[in-house]
Amino acid sequence: MPLDNNIAFKPVNIALLTVSDTRGPDDDTSGDLLAERITAAAAPLLAAIAGPWRRTLPNGP
Repeated sequence: MPLDNNIAFKPVNIALLTVSDTRGPDDDTSGDLLAERITAAAAPLLAAIAGPWRRTLPNGP
């Protein structure tokens, strides 16, 4: 389906969650890049969170 330029643009609210087993909020460059691109596109960025990946198995850690 082609883009219809006659329809007004409606920004969506976006929450960004980046998860890594090796990086945290201080060195998460990919999350920072995504947040910059979201705000550059004039979309409301409601939250940006970077956190560690923890796998929890059914029978315990």
